[in-house]
This record gives sequence, C-alpha cells and structure tokens, in this order.
Amino acid sequence: MLHKQDLRRDISLLLQNLPNKESKDKKIHENLQKLNIKSETVLGYFPISSEPNIIPFLTHLYNSGHTIGLPIILNSNDIGFRIWTPNTKMIRNSKFFEPAAGDLIDCSKDGITVLTPLVACTSNGSRLGRGGGYYDRFFSKYPQIIRVGICYSVQILKHIPIEKHDQKLHYIVSEDMNYAPILC
Repeated sequence: MLHKQDLRRDISLLLQNLPNKESKDKKIHENLQKLNIKSETVLGYFPISSEPNIIPFLTHLYNSGHTIGLPIILNSNDIGFRIWTPNTKMIRNSKFFEPAAGDLIDCSKDGITVLTPLVACTSNGSRLGRGGGYYDRFFSKYPQIIRVGICYSVQILKHIPIEKHDQKLHYIVSEDMNYAPILC
C-alpha cells in the first residue's frame, strides 16, 4: 500500500490531466442537488488546485436562503468557518482562499452540513486530505456535523492508508454517483 504522501502526489498528477473537468463539475453540482441538503447552514470550500468547483452550488444554496460558510485558519492547528456570500472578497492564506471578513459561524449547533474537499477516499467513507489534519480535528471537535466528501470518481479508491485520528465521511458525491450513504 502506498504511503499518504506518495498517494497525494500520484492523485495530484492524475487530477492535473483530468479530462472534461468543467462537465464533471456540472455533474457534481447536479448530484449535490439530488442530495437535497436540508441543513440551514452549509459549510463549503473555495476550490484550489484541481479540486471540484462547488461555488455554483454554494451560490445556488445561498440564493435559496441557506447560510454558507467557507474555512479560515484560526491558528496554526485549527479551522473555523466564516459567513460567505457570492460577493465576499476572498484572500489567499498559506493553504487556501478564505473570506477576507465576516462573522464566524457557530459550528457547535446541530443541523450543519460540511462539503469537504479531499485528495482520495474509499466507498466506506475513509478520507485522505492534504495532510494538515485541519478537517480531521474539526470533525473530531464537531461530531454532529454531517460530512459530505466532494471528489471526482478517480479519487474513490479501494484502500487508502488511515490512522487512528482520521475521521470518516457520511456521504461521498462525485460526478458518477448521486450520493452514497456511509455507515460509519
């Protein structure tokens, strides 16, 4: 089995040459709509590198009355989520784009769904991120949050290296599947 860093490198190279990315992103958007998210608050991400672009879906949710949050780095080890609108100015921190200003979302509430980026995952909900552990710590701190992994089908693997601190996803959405309930 590959080590996490080797797998991250291999998937990154694969995604750099992914054909028809825009059409795959549109299909992911359609499949996210089929998921029929009921949460009043939805946390997402601003895509970097070759992550699926979910901004059109977040805009759709915002226009439908949902509160949307995007991640910010709170300190060297943790992320929080700041309220986002389609007009929010974004800035680049050392890891990703985040809202330049806005209120923090209280993530301790029930009824929150997070759409999370990933490098790879398995059909049973194991997730491999970029290696900072931000989402694993966040999921561990807020276990009531519904976790939806967003990826391309080439990122869904039979096995990935996992460790005790790795947190599982509840659902996975790709361009090829409507949604896959995960039994954690």
